[in-house]
Amino acid sequence: MAGDTWGRLAADGKLSPDLRSLRVEDTTYVNHAGIRVQVFPDQYVAYTEVDLQIESSSARESVANMLFEIPSGSVASSLTLWIDGQERPARFALRGKASQAFNTIVNKKRDPALIEWIDDRHLRLQVFPVSHVLPRRVKVGYVTPLDSQELELEYRSPTISGIRQDTASAFVTVEVFSDQQPQALTSNLDFKPLGVTAGAAKPFEAQTSLTKPWSVKFAARGEKPIHEPSTWSPESIVFVPRGGRPEARWNDAKKALQSAFPNATIGAFGDRLNWLTSSKDLTRSVEDGRTMRGLPLPFYQREMPNPSTTLYVVENDRAPNILTLRGTDYFRSMSNFFVNHGEGLRILGLDDAMSPFYSGLSELDLATVLSFDGKRLLQVPSLISSVRGEKMATEFVDRLVAYKQSMRHAILDEVRGDGTPDSLTEEMRKGHLVTPFSSLIVLETEGDYSRFGINDKDSEKNNTRPADPSLRESLGLVPEPHEYLLLAICLAAIAYMYRRRSGAVLG
Repeated sequence: MAGDTWGRLAADGKLSPDLRSLRVEDTTYVNHAGIRVQVFPDQYVAYTEVDLQIESSSARESVANMLFEIPSGSVASSLTLWIDGQERPARFALRGKASQAFNTIVNKKRDPALIEWIDDRHLRLQVFPVSHVLPRRVKVGYVTPLDSQELELEYRSPTISGIRQDTASAFVTVEVFSDQQPQALTSNLDFKPLGVTAGAAKPFEAQTSLTKPWSVKFAARGEKPIHEPSTWSPESIVFVPRGGRPEARWNDAKKALQSAFPNATIGAFGDRLNWLTSSKDLTRSVEDGRTMRGLPLPFYQREMPNPSTTLYVVENDRAPNILTLRGTDYFRSMSNFFVNHGEGLRILGLDDAMSPFYSGLSELDLATVLSFDGKRLLQVPSLISSVRGEKMATEFVDRLVAYKQSMRHAILDEVRGDGTPDSLTEEMRKGHLVTPFSSLIVLETEGDYSRFGINDKDSEKNNTRPADPSLRESLGLVPEPHEYLLLAICLAAIAYMYRRRSGAVLG
């Protein structure tokens, strides 16, 4: 396992086969795109809808395959497909059942759409059929916890691959919902405020290429998440060098932590655990760590110290998101470790940024991330803990919490093998969530749903925005982008008729 790095896992075909096998189809392409973002700065959360018009240059009917890359911690909760000019909402189904239904219906030349979880940052969308005489329109919605830095929130755009989009433009609308007056947006796009406001929303719009990454920053509301002092003190401190930082950085960290915790035993993981009794021991561990580059904590080692008394000091390595590794020996070792140790890890980052692997452990309550001010340890709040379920974004927050529970279960169930509990399935169904265990699917007829036992028609109503009355009222008053144009035309016509009538009276 020592040489089982991410690069080798990928080369051996053990890492994200869905990502490796996805290739760009030359015949299918995105013609138009609309991206609508609803931001709730008071709750640190956003909801995004991506509306795509998909076309093909081929007469042959084919499946449009797309990979969505979205911010870590986001969860898809909406899918609609237009069939015969009507918008059809998706239904919730367990993953295996949804996949079987899609593949069977495609073989029968019917109209399905399916969105599946690939890993914490990727979703796969499939739509059938697409041809030059049959363009398709599909819409995907997902919820995102907003990253906060010094009370500044940032929203990052989704990216799409697997389908041509080089000529596609995207019309972007951002609506900010807040009890307070929203401030101007900061973005690499030229957002223009719209003159129409409704309820608590303030809309902005911009136009860009679908392939161009963009982000929006704005002031957060409420109090800054506080790094609370930790009352816990380590009995042992273990460094995990992986070749990304020079030995001097580790030596500086060793001196500072030894000064703050003089009774703690100091060790380091190279290819194995070494308790440091001299400066040469750290040098050897740092050198050994270079051969392990990309491989984080060695959960497969029996000598892993007790996490309840150990502080692990890590660097921002190249390790990917945790659930990308499902099915590997490393993932099973990690799952076994957390099943056997009820108390999670305590991690101190050598760098300001934390890798997706370690931040993922924190978000799933499998690890506590700490910072160090030179004298004491401070507890860093996780991203999901910063999200607050208040007022109009309550259901969005509930979906993020349910998604977090499903991710945690995916890790622990690798060893326990006790299946998905009914309570978790119900939470996923209620939130209409795309997870490792569940998908969203659109089928053409009620008979198709019945054939595969996807009879939960009630889940269709969860395929939309939250049901909070205050939010529904506000959203209902915010026009779609094309409705703004229609509204402007109507106002111009009314003004023209008024001037004409006034002129006739005065004449």
